[in-house]
Amino acid sequence: IFHYALEGNALKAIELTEQLSPEILEKNTDLLFDLLSLHFVELVRSRKW
Repeated sequence: IFHYALEGNALKAIELTEQLSPEILEKNTDLLFDLLSLHFVELVRSRKW
């Protein structure tokens, strides 16, 4: 999960986290927000809207 986040693949990191331990993102909304923010930044950088 950490590897995917470092690569900028936030959606894969979110997907794996939800598969392995879904309560983590439910309890830690700051983490979910950070991962979604990372995804947004990657979208802007790649211009794939």
